[in-house]
Order: sequence, then structure tokens, then C-alpha cells
Amino acid sequence: MRSNKFVRLLRIVFLALLSICAINIAFASGVGSLGKPTILRDDDLTISSAIPRDYVITPFGYFHPSCVVESSGKVEDAEYGNLKHDENDDTACKFPSFNSAGQPLSTNQSKTEYSTSSIYNGWLSSANFVVNSPDASDQVIAQLIVPPIPTVRSGQTIALFTGLVQTGLQNATILQPVLAWNEFNDNAWSVSAWNCCLNGVLLHSAPVAVAPGDTLILGMAPNNCPAGQSSCPSWNISILKILASGSPSTLVSWNTNSYNQAFNWIFGAVLETYGITQCSQFPSADAQFSRVTVQLRSDPRARLPNAPWGVSGYATNAPQCGYNVGISQLSSIFSYITLSY
Repeated sequence: MRSNKFVRLLRIVFLALLSICAINIAFASGVGSLGKPTILRDDDLTISSAIPRDYVITPFGYFHPSCVVESSGKVEDAEYGNLKHDENDDTACKFPSFNSAGQPLSTNQSKTEYSTSSIYNGWLSSANFVVNSPDASDQVIAQLIVPPIPTVRSGQTIALFTGLVQTGLQNATILQPVLAWNEFNDNAWSVSAWNCCLNGVLLHSAPVAVAPGDTLILGMAPNNCPAGQSSCPSWNISILKILASGSPSTLVSWNTNSYNQAFNWIFGAVLETYGITQCSQFPSADAQFSRVTVQLRSDPRARLPNAPWGVSGYATNAPQCGYNVGISQLSSIFSYITLSY
């Protein structure tokens, strides 16, 4: 299957890179099952009173728990539509989702909502670009080191991820491999894969615990898709960890339906937060996405040289925490993206 080939490709590519660069990484984390996405607290004054208190925090806004579904991620389910929630499917979400201001979200609004509130709930910053149709993304790979734990831990949620979206669709979805702080009621770092939110339903993989200092590889690629075909039925989202030995360990390998979308809007790094009221709630080190590479459906064998990253977002009200997106090229095909806070 293409998903297995993709995982093997990730291992080969990054083992070679690590050998060349002679990177030494300490093994520091455990792997295990976590709880459900973090539910809102009754005493959390950072959340709009319009949002019901039985809702949960996700990388896409506030959702009713029944609309946040952990799926198996089996490739046959993704390819043949068992995970699809179409207009006539009674599994479509019966509850509205909300943005940080407590306003109901349409499906496409929840993808790239940047926070301008003094309470930071939503996307803060990103590096992204759009590929001209009919071309689209084939693979996106990035390396990310898990930051230190936040100095102040008061129930906030922080998400760091790459992502894929199709532009111009009213009911577009987004694919994401996510590193998050306190996403699953754990007050710790974890990783998971997400597909949001056709008809208001948010699908995700089982979360896996990671620890500060772990080096992760985030990857997305289509399954069994002919070269040059811009829309592929299913995608694999993989998250690997590099062990002390230099070998990669697969934490997440999750397959999901593309709903026939051609993902031409590419996010190489995104910062999203919920419940941030002071700068000390962020980690003490910036988020560094390194060796970010993009391949396109028009030529899936070649990495895109000099990816034309643009910068979006930035919170505009207090507290100001030095938000910035720094972009540099390690070579013509490898981008280095730093999200500062």
C-alpha cells in the first residue's frame, strides 16, 4: 500500500539526513493512550459565554463532543468512504461549532481563523502558500522538535501543525498532523492526526504522548494515487519520532478520506492557541519546523524548489509575546520555519 511505502520513504529520507548532519537526539518520551479532547472548564473566563460548557477544544474551534470522532484510520475505510459524512448522512453533526468569539462557524470558516482578541483562542500565525489549480500537493514533510513545557500551566491548549486545504470550496476540509499541549486533558504534549470538518464532523487518530526534546517527523501523502491526478481518494498522515539510536519509530500512521479534494493550499507551520492570557503560558523556546519539503502532483518524484512561503496572522491585542514567522532556506528544497511567541 502507498501508506506503507510513504512511511518507509520517510524513514529512508530522514535517516540519511540525520547521518549527514550528525544529529544526536535524546530519547525522552513515553507512548500511551490518552483521554478525550479537553472539555471546557466552568471557571474558564477566557471562553465566550455563548459556547456551551460541555463543548471540547479542538485545533479547529469549539465542538460538541459527539461531533469529534476518533477513527481507526484503516486505509480501506478511507478509500471506500466508510468515514465519509455526506449531506444525506445521519452521522453529520447536529450541533453548531464556534469560533473564539462564540460565533457559530460554517465549515470553511473554522480552517484559517486568526485571533485578534486579547484572549488568544484561534490561529495566531502561519507560513503558507497556494498552488495554482489544477496542480495540488503530493507530499508535505517537516521535522519538529517538541518544545519545553509552558512555564505557566493553567489549562491552556497550544497546537503546532502543518496542513492541507483546497481553496474555493464552501465545505472544504483540512488535513493536519498535530503536536499539541493539553489537547487531550493531559496537561502534556501529544501527537495526533486530524481531518476536519465535513458537515461539522471532526475525525482524528488516537493520540500518542511525546516529551520535550523529542524530534518528530510530520508527513502527509496520498494513498495509491496515479501520478498527475490532482484529487486522490485517501491520504496517509504519519508522525514519526527519531530515537536515540537514530532510528525512526512510527507514532501515528492514519488514513483518511480526501472527499475528492485537491489540496492546493499548503501550510508549512501553524501556531494555534486557546486560553492564552499571558506570555508565560507559552513554552520558553520557539517552535522550529525544519527540513520542510513539498512535492506536487504534477511531478511527485521531485521536491518543489524554493517554496514561495507567505506569512499570515499575528495577534493584534495584548498580551504581545513577540509573535513572528521566520523563514529561511537550508537549501533549494529544504525550508526552515520558526514560529516565535
